[in-house]
Amino acid sequence: MNNGILLGIMLLPALTVCGIAASAAPSTPADLAQALEVIRKKHDLPSLAVVVVKDGRICDRAAVGVRKSGDPTPVTTNDVFHIGSCTKSMTATLAALLIEEGKLRWDTTITDVFPELKGRMDKQYETVTVEQLLTHRGGVPGAPPAAAWKRAWEQQGTPIRQRREFIEAVLSQPPEAAPGTKMIYSNQGYAILGAMLEKLTGTPWETLITERLFKPLHMDSAGFGPPGTTGAVDEPWGHTRRLTITVPSQEDNPPAIAPAGHRTRRPRPLFARRPCPLYNFPHAAQPGG
Repeated sequence: MNNGILLGIMLLPALTVCGIAASAAPSTPADLAQALEVIRKKHDLPSLAVVVVKDGRICDRAAVGVRKSGDPTPVTTNDVFHIGSCTKSMTATLAALLIEEGKLRWDTTITDVFPELKGRMDKQYETVTVEQLLTHRGGVPGAPPAAAWKRAWEQQGTPIRQRREFIEAVLSQPPEAAPGTKMIYSNQGYAILGAMLEKLTGTPWETLITERLFKPLHMDSAGFGPPGTTGAVDEPWGHTRRLTITVPSQEDNPPAIAPAGHRTRRPRPLFARRPCPLYNFPHAAQPGG
């Protein structure tokens, strides 16, 4: 997610949960919301949400602020927030699952999966491994080729086709640094990894992550792209800072780089299915996002 996004989501350790008190922690839902509001105002955020968890159970949730800057509609604890680049950890989990199943290795190279691209990709990429892509050490650039990025926004063809076209454009150009020598945060690297998983399984990344992660973990609110209805304020909008102005937007990264960041979900932990009974209680898409 672009570093200009001003929509915050927080996952806190259990400070005061299920009857266990900490002296500096809020003790009621109202106290938690008040504490969040102080943080929200301090950092000039449109909204902020928090979930408190103990032993895999949600014991407290709160949300403060508005869904869209300039609009009075408040956020709620049931809103679906855009979580952007948290998607990378999920793509990494998919890779690890395939490794456990013997379908992939940490040292599997791009050429191992795409032998047909040998001679068409820059030679330095041929030996870049899954591990290097996961750790942003494959030399893949932080910014995509301008023409490829423009083409990605046209969203022509299936997501698999869009990703394949995009990664071929990235791989055809020299890496930003020699692979293995430098950490370069790169959405493009995760797009390559996502395309590798698709090639190995014959399954779109969107289907893989839904069937292998969302469903088993009961992530029922998880989805793809910006949340809500276009033009409506029925879910939180993303925001960017332009000079001194906060600009709301419902844009998201194109599907070509979805394995790097194209996700939404409600503010609740992956391992918790339902709230603790104590209480009844996300974008401007830019190349570096």
